[in-house]
Parts: sequence; C-alpha cells; structure tokens
Amino acid sequence: MADDPVEVLEDEERTPALDPETRARRDAALRMVRKYGDPVLRSRALAVDRFDERLVDEARRMGQVMHDALGIGLAATQVGVMHRVLVYRVEADAPVAALVNPQLEWSSEETEIAEEGCLSLPGVLVEVERPVHVRVRGHDERGDALTIEASGLAARVIQHEMDHLDGVLILDRTPRDQRKQAMKVLRERLADSPHRPALVVTRPDRPRGRGRRLLPPPVAEAARSLGLDLLQPEALHAPETLAAIAAARPDALVVCAYGALVKEPLLSDYEILNVHPSLLPRWRGAAPIERAIMAGDIDTGMSIIRLTAGLDAGPIALQEPEPIRPDDDFGSLAGRLEDLGARLLVRVMDERPPFAEQPEDGVTYAEKITAGDRTLDPARPAVELERVVRALRPHIGARAELPGGDEFVGVWAATVVADGAAPGAGLRRDGERLLLDTADAALELTEVQPPGGRRMPAAEWLRGRRSLG
Repeated sequence: MADDPVEVLEDEERTPALDPETRARRDAALRMVRKYGDPVLRSRALAVDRFDERLVDEARRMGQVMHDALGIGLAATQVGVMHRVLVYRVEADAPVAALVNPQLEWSSEETEIAEEGCLSLPGVLVEVERPVHVRVRGHDERGDALTIEASGLAARVIQHEMDHLDGVLILDRTPRDQRKQAMKVLRERLADSPHRPALVVTRPDRPRGRGRRLLPPPVAEAARSLGLDLLQPEALHAPETLAAIAAARPDALVVCAYGALVKEPLLSDYEILNVHPSLLPRWRGAAPIERAIMAGDIDTGMSIIRLTAGLDAGPIALQEPEPIRPDDDFGSLAGRLEDLGARLLVRVMDERPPFAEQPEDGVTYAEKITAGDRTLDPARPAVELERVVRALRPHIGARAELPGGDEFVGVWAATVVADGAAPGAGLRRDGERLLLDTADAALELTEVQPPGGRRMPAAEWLRGRRSLG
C-alpha cells in the first residue's frame, strides 16, 4: 500500500520511463491541473444541482485529464471547476468512475498510514493516515443515485479527492516534520517561478541553543539552500543596506515577522506588503497566533496589508480566515497559516487587488509574550490555562511554580479534569498524576520539563521525586 501513492508522482526518479507520445500527453494534462498556491485549491466546491449533458462532458474531460496525467483520481477543483465532482480509477482496466456530490456515510475505525502524492503538489510525497474502509453515497454524472463501499486504495483515493472538494490538501493531514519537508520542496519550486525573490533580507546570525553557538536564522538557511541573494545587515536602514535593496530593483518589498521597525525612506520608496497572521484589526502586534489561542478565538487568519508607519495598521489587500481547532497549538496553527499566507501573497502579486482601510472598531493588540504570560496562575479557570499551554507549544513553553516558589517546571501538555480539590491551591501530586488546582477545576499536567532537564511525561518525572518542593 505504501508503494501506491495517490494520483501521480512527478519525480523523474519515481516515474517510469515513458515513450515520447505518452510523456507529451502527460505534460499537457499536468499543465491543465491547478498547482499549489492557486486559491481554488483552498476553496470549497459547490453542490451540483443540475444533471445534464454539460455535466456528463465535464466528467468525461476530467477523466481524460486524469488518464493522460497517469493519475488515479482527480477532483473538479483541481481543474478550476467549482463543482462537487470527482473521478477515479484504481484498476488500469476498469472504466473511469465519476462521483457527484459525494457524502461520507461511514468510515472504519481501522486506519492505515500510506504515502500519497498529488497532481497539484508536484514533487511532494507524504504519509497520510486514513480509514481503510468507507461507505460513500452520491450520484453518477447522469444523476443516478450511488452507494459505494470501498476498501484499501480505492477508499484512500475517494477520501483524497473528497478532501480536495473541501479545500483540504495532504499537507493538512501529514505529520509536522513531513509537512516541513514538503514545504521545502514547494519553496524550491516557487524560487524558480516568476515570483522568485531578487534579494532576501533577514537578521544577522545570533548565538542560539545551550552552547550559544552562532547560528543563522531559518530564513537565511532557506535562502542559501535556494540559491537566493542574501543580506543580513546589523542595521536595516544603514546607507549600505538601502543601497543593496535599491540595486536589486524590486517591484515590491515583502515583510513577514522581520523583528525590527521598518521606517523611512523604505516606506516611501517602495510598495511594502506585510504578511500578518491574524484577521486585522484584531491582534495587531508581536504575538498574534499565541494571543488568538489564549483568548479562545474560534478562528484567526492571514492578512496581506500595505505596510505603513502605524503598527500593523495599513490597508488590507486580501484576508482569509482559518479556524482554530480545539487541539491546535502554536505549531499546528502556524503551519496552516504559513500555507495560507503564501497563497494569499501570490494572489496579491498576481491579481493586484485594491486596498481597503482597516475598520476602527475591533482593534486589539497582541503584546509580546512575557514570563508572566508563561506562568500558569492557579487563580484562573483551568480551561484558560490549558489554552496557554497550547498557545506556547512547541516554541516557548508554559510553566508552573513549584512549591516553595523558587523554581518552575515547564509545561508542554495539559488537560482539564474534574477532580479539583482546593480551588487555586496550586500544584499537587495524585499518585502518578501531576495536578494544578485552579479557580474551578484541576489541570492535569501530562508533559513537563524539570529545571535544567528534558521534556518527559509527568508520570516519569514524578517517579523520580519524593516531593514536589
């Protein structure tokens, strides 16, 4: 199963040798498929309410594109059609099947992890966990009702294509490390596109880690790996820095979490686009993702704005929401927002939409995270503290004060439980459980980091201690 990726792999090393005619047909078909960065791939398709010959022809054309591209599944959104239609063919000698308005009726508890590729994500191959068996109902292209019970590869293909119809990509369903590698592949391809940066400007190398070794920022590492011109000035507005930017002759400057104030003459000399991870005007400032999770917001998003002298106050070109899931932490949410921001930025550069001033109502500020923000205050409700833990994972970390008040234990995972004993009393031990009594319940700390130690399950840490103080 792991050797049968969904759709097609476009790595030359993994694609069988093709005769010239087959390769030409495949290349022509792939040019018809929308690629990563196209906003249609993140759009939810509309239900089909009219079954006619045009729909039959639409399904036939999709089947032909899938066949010529050497794929085994294709969703309508991948060819720019906003209909809830997919086609698939798992067995080479089977006819192409069309499924219109598919709805998942049932899926098995048994799941399987297998590699999937995607025509819309060329060069990307990631592991995705899906149910092994599914039952799906819908219609064929002529309107006849269907109920399909599928297993194995067929079930995987149908689920993959149904994801496309909801704007979901395999990047959203793969582990974080594989997603990072996939994004690296996509960045490499973007670097060879019309939007290739003429110059990358980022902060200087700084001491990092326990050994305080001088290391480059991630942006510098990415620029070097992509062969992009790189500048790491100590002062952004120094004359030599301004001269280097001018020499690159940019059409626009793009700023994302640079970490220093951009001011004149850059603000007047260039159009500067700022990629900001919130639905402005909510959460202007340094820590918008953390503050959105901490506040219990049900969604956040990305905004592409024109940079002005005011803090994240410039007019908005494009903005799109992103739901905050109940189990989201900073890492999972930031990963999706990175994807969303890249897509919106490409749209702004391609489409040049008009800018609209931000409303004056609804302005909030995402202040920088402090030591006080990290500390779990037992006088607060447990649900708020659980959100703090998720908001600061995996990059900063929350902490709880140990009895005695001289030390803190890092907190990386926690869950609200109902057996609080003494509201606001603080940290206590319950067998192999580590509990923080809060204002209304208890918060079980499930993964901790003792002072000077490594991250570990709380039960493991407790087994090595007679007392908490």
